[in-house]
Amino acid sequence: MNKASIIEDAITYTKKLQNEIEILTNELDEIMEETRKKKGEQKTCESSAAREKINIPWIEEEIQVAKIDGNKLWVKMIIENKRGRFKKLLEDLNNSNIEMIDVSATTIKGAYLITATLEGMSGEPIERYQIPTIMKFK
Repeated sequence: MNKASIIEDAITYTKKLQNEIEILTNELDEIMEETRKKKGEQKTCESSAAREKINIPWIEEEIQVAKIDGNKLWVKMIIENKRGRFKKLLEDLNNSNIEMIDVSATTIKGAYLITATLEGMSGEPIERYQIPTIMKFK
């Protein structure tokens, strides 16, 4: 291969990449437009949800607990995304002298997915069976 063919191949490859960028940009614009429309629909749904309780049947609230260390537990929770729900969860844990550390909370379509490490305050031992009763779901 000589320099001219290498440069020509590079130019051809660059043009191909530019075309792909243009196609992907157009697809992204379409997706963003659809998302904006859906968000507009969701806002009207959220305002009506404030007036009346909406039952979302596909959300099954659950909790999984595993012992990590002598005084630490790993918890995965799926709970309904209601106003003040996460705050109440933290208050219940605090009242039980349990501290939530290394928290990851994600919300999607009316549900929280929370994973965290729990630790007893002041070195107090905590047991797996305590957690579901402390975190009152309803």
